Amino acid sequence: MDYRQVRKQMQRGNFLPLYLFSGAESYLQEKLLEFLLQQLEEKSGQAYHLERVDGRQVELPDLLQGLQQGTIFSQGRVIWVSSAPYFSATRGKAEEKGAAGKGAKAGAAENKHVEADLAALAENQDRDLIVVFSTDKVDRRKKMVKALEKAGVLVEFAPPRGPALLKWVRGALEQEGKVIDESALQLLVERVGEEMQLLRSELDKLILYLGAEQRVTEEIVRRLVSESRQGNIFKLVGAIGQKNVSEAFHHLSRMRQQNEHPLVILTMIARHFRLLYQTLHLEKEGIPRRRIAPELKVPFFAAEELLAQVELYTETSLAKTLVRLKELDFEIKTGRRDAGDALEHLVLQLTMTKTKASLQ
Repeated sequence: MDYRQVRKQMQRGNFLPLYLFSGAESYLQEKLLEFLLQQLEEKSGQAYHLERVDGRQVELPDLLQGLQQGTIFSQGRVIWVSSAPYFSATRGKAEEKGAAGKGAKAGAAENKHVEADLAALAENQDRDLIVVFSTDKVDRRKKMVKALEKAGVLVEFAPPRGPALLKWVRGALEQEGKVIDESALQLLVERVGEEMQLLRSELDKLILYLGAEQRVTEEIVRRLVSESRQGNIFKLVGAIGQKNVSEAFHHLSRMRQQNEHPLVILTMIARHFRLLYQTLHLEKEGIPRRRIAPELKVPFFAAEELLAQVELYTETSLAKTLVRLKELDFEIKTGRRDAGDALEHLVLQLTMTKTKASLQ
């Protein structure tokens, strides 16, 4: 179930005793949690206390047993189990090893007991206790996850990307009586990136700066918003795509001075070339240019940049570049190449090759 649907349910006063939040965008999860507390107090007329538990520090059986015990708070409780590892694929492997150590029968019995406790919790009608698990990603192959999804308590948080993210930024400013110029909006996302928590922080800063003024201009964004890691990487890969050697090494040097790890830079370069490859295929399929951004889930200005850069490549050259990036990632992680030297050599190789002949 999408988080927007759950929000509407909460607004109508329909609350579930158990929620499993799944998604990498923590900002959206925390905002829905705030909304849950607000709606609970409005609908019930009583105060609710939020208790946060770090899921990495407690085993699920112990947690479930603890929930059945009392609390020093007489009002309602919302238990937020953050970073809950119990529903992920990696946790599943750890549990298998643990079960093997205990014995297969004992492990299976414990799992059934946990599943029964979760099922009972999901059916609990006592509104004085609501439990929220949050995690980056669930493993739908797990029996627990399947059961919770069937019970309708799995809530998915797909973060807005591309045009949807730009719409969210405009909406956030409109709620404060502000508007933003299109060029300012593009520069803001280019500098900050698409992480909503960072964007929200920068928006708060812009709103505070504007005071009674209503319009966010490109000049204001340039003055107040510093370039983030993502903004710098976008410029680096942009220079690589345009085969501008001096510009590419300028941005690479700047990022290294900011202690950006070479593997992070390499990952972002690889993502950019994957987007170029996807852009090329979308063009070959005859997809109109105005639909490229929604298809790639990137802002329109980023799609325009990709469309300009993709003219420099053939399908073969992009495929070879992606293969080389994967090989280089493996060589660095296995200690065969020094990360810094390998990255500099890669940037030089990508920018010095002739048009439509990358790595040929």
